[in-house]
Parts: sequence; C-alpha cells; structure tokens
Amino acid sequence: MEQRGRLWLIVGMALVIVALLSNAPGLDTTLLLSVDEDGQAPWGSARTVDPLASDPDSSTSLTQAAWVDPLGLGVFGVRLVGVACLAVLAWTLGSLPRWRDPEAAWSPWLASIALLHPGMLFAVGRGYSEPLGALLGGVMLLTPFHPRLFAMIKPDAGRPSLPFMVLVVSISTAAAAALLALKGLSPWLAGGWAVVLIGWCDPFGLVPAKALAPTQLGLRRGFLVTVALGLLAAGVLGVGSVSDVRGEWWWWTFLPFAVFDVLGLYLLLGAGLWAFFDLDVSGLKSTRGIPGLFGVVGILVGLLSAYVAALWAVEGQAWDLAWWKTMVVLGNNGRHGMVLLPAAMWLAVQLRGDAPFPTERLHRAFVIVLPLALLAAAHGQTLWTDDAAEAALSHLEEGDDVLLIHDPTLAVHWLYSMHPVLSEQGPEGLVGHWRAPEAGWQEELLNGTELPDRGDLSRVSVIVVAPNLDVTLEGWEEADAGTAPWMNGGGTWRILVPEANP
Repeated sequence: MEQRGRLWLIVGMALVIVALLSNAPGLDTTLLLSVDEDGQAPWGSARTVDPLASDPDSSTSLTQAAWVDPLGLGVFGVRLVGVACLAVLAWTLGSLPRWRDPEAAWSPWLASIALLHPGMLFAVGRGYSEPLGALLGGVMLLTPFHPRLFAMIKPDAGRPSLPFMVLVVSISTAAAAALLALKGLSPWLAGGWAVVLIGWCDPFGLVPAKALAPTQLGLRRGFLVTVALGLLAAGVLGVGSVSDVRGEWWWWTFLPFAVFDVLGLYLLLGAGLWAFFDLDVSGLKSTRGIPGLFGVVGILVGLLSAYVAALWAVEGQAWDLAWWKTMVVLGNNGRHGMVLLPAAMWLAVQLRGDAPFPTERLHRAFVIVLPLALLAAAHGQTLWTDDAAEAALSHLEEGDDVLLIHDPTLAVHWLYSMHPVLSEQGPEGLVGHWRAPEAGWQEELLNGTELPDRGDLSRVSVIVVAPNLDVTLEGWEEADAGTAPWMNGGGTWRILVPEANP
C-alpha cells in the first residue's frame, strides 16, 4: 500500500507541474499585481458603486498584494510563493503521524492530499493565496498541539510553563494576524484568538480539569453546533463583507450552500476526509485538547461559510447575476475553507488513534477526486485580454485611455488583466475604464457627458469589445480583432478606434 501511496504522490507532483504550465494568472492575481506603490488599485475598485461602470477615483487599498508577491517578482514571484508553500504543506501533512509516534514513517498518503486537492491545483496554477493561507492556518491552529510544546503548556500535572505558553501564543497569534491580512481583514482581530489561547492554557488554574476532559459523546452533534455558532458570530460581528449584507435575504439563503461548499466540497470531498469517517472515535479517549480543536474548527467553518456567502451576495448583486448563477460562477470561493486543511488532517489522524490509516478508502477517495484534479490542473486559466491589449498598443498615444465593453460579471477583473501590458508598454498615465453594453456609454464618449460614480471617458481613443458582444459606434471603426480561447467561451474580441478624418 505504501508503494501505491508513493505513486499517488508522484501523480500529485505531476499535476502541480501541469497546473503551472497550463495556467495564466488568475483574475484576482492580476488585480493584486496591478496595485501601485501605495497598495492602491490604479484604475478603481473592483466593487463598483455603479453596477454598469467603473470609476478610477474609487480605488481601494489591496493590502493582500504584499503577501502574494513579497519579493516583487510579479507572476513568477506569486507562483514561487505558492509552490514553496504547497511543498512545505505536503511535507507537514506527511509528518503528522510522527506527532503521535516519533517512530512512525512519513506518510505519502497524507502528503498526497495537499497535492491532489483540486482547490490547491486551481490555486497554485492561477497564483492564488490558498497554499500560503493553508500553511498559516496550520501554524495558527496546530502550534499548540506540537508534542513538545503541548507537553509544556498542558502538563499532566501543574500549571503551564509561562515561557512556552508565551512562545505558543505569540507564534499562533502572529500566524492568525498574517492570515487575516492575507484575506484583506484587520490583523488586529487576531487579538481575540490570543485571548482564547491564553484561556485554553489556563495559566492560573481557573478552569476545572473536568471541564477540559476529553469526551466522545456527542462529537458530531457538537461539531454541527459549533458550525452554527460560527455562523451566528459572523452575523453578529459583521466580519468582512458580512456587515454589508447580513440584513439581506440573499445572504441568509446562501448560508447553507456556503457551508456545503466549504465543508462538503473543499474539505470532505476535495481533501478526501470522508475516508477517515467511521464509528470509531476511540482516539479521543486518550487525547487531550482534541475536542476543543474540533470546536474551534467548527466555529471557523461557520465563520468562513458566512464570509463566502457574503462574497456571493456582494458580488452577485454588483454584477446583477441571478441567485442560482451566483453560486455557479463563484463556487470556487469555497477554497477559503482550505485554511483548515492541516487542522482537519490532524483531527483525522487523532481520531484514528493507533488504528492504521484507511489507505483503501483513501485510494478510492483519490480515484473519485482525480477527474476534478485533472480538470483543475489542465483546464487552465486563459486570457484573451493579453492579445487585445497588445493589439491596442499600436493605436495609443500619450494622454490616451482605454475603454473595455464587457458584461458586468467579473468585468473590472478582466479590465485589470490588461493592466500588465498597458502599464508597461503603453503611454504614461493611461487609465482603463469599463462599461457594460447597456450603460449608455455612447453618450459619455461622444458628447463628453460625465455621470456620478463613473470615470471621464473624454480621453478614450481605443475601445476593446469583449467576445460575443455586438457593439458598434458611429464614427468608430474596427481596427483589429482576435479569437478568445475556447476555454473562455470562444468568440471574437474587437478593437474599435475613431475613423480616420479625411
């Protein structure tokens, strides 16, 4: 069986290479890489006030950019961080059995979970932050459970060693702060996690030992309760975008689907955690702290699900998507739940106790997930906007701007996918604008009309028309055209420029 595990490990490595070779940077990645030296999006916020138009003056700070490309190497730097974090993550998961038994062998089965996960392949290919997020989540949640540190902060008798408690709390809280910053949230919220950790260590002996005693009664029911508590906490605290949508019915109806996305698709199915599920939870009998970790993971599942539901509500309404279509287009947002992958795997290892790993079921789990992994790695992110931006360059002069005509869904993200080419090779100070086909942009362009929450189109000299849009403008002619990759839906994009004045 170990040979089969090593074979799956090799397959996972191969798929990572395929993902790197077959993908252009994801739309979120190109947006983050476009920020200026002040961390601002130069062509305006991706979340527009006007649902049919962008506004360059609405720019917002994208602090996450410093995390995805800390070395300032662009796309190469983003992918370097992703691959390095994924490698460390795989090695760490493979080492988890040694936390229970120092004599245990390194497990290729557990390492393969990170490399075969469709969400991880999706993220590493597109340059998304999930490998780094999962690594930070692991440091945050598992530092207290490292055997040597756990023995010092949760001794069998007596109170915890204060120096080791400070060390554990500091490392875990720093990882939590970094994770929050990576997600665009305030790192100061990590202070709450520090308080929880200190209370769990109980340096003053205020909590009765019986209250922290492990139990296997009601484990699954208790997990569901903690998930519900996480959802409730997110609604009360208004974490992230939740504060903007918690009063809307969209968010409430999205919640159960978001839980299914985060927990069901990205953890149970994507990570193959269902293979560890059976009725034997005897590992809890001799394992202290694990019921508490179960509760923390459950609360975080609830918080992350509420966060995903909020993203669906905000983006779906901004793009005027149908309720059901929002979940289809943004279903990959469930990947935020992968920050819990290391903790979930540690729980799975602990629940097995001294029993061998369910390698046969893990094999079946990998066989089931393999088509999704192949799709995530080989399908690839493709960009037609690179070619369109190159075509636009020959028609641009100093002082000119570019206008993208695109349906609202992910429109500003597609606009920013042209930024690398236009900012590096185009004229100084060029600004990109976006308008929906039905936005009445013709009046703005031809008559110089300026509308609230929209940019000034008076300098636009090139119009980029997205594929499959029938857009014409009096006094403008088609100067260039090209075909979008079939994985983007195909169709012909066009470049419009003013007709030559005889």
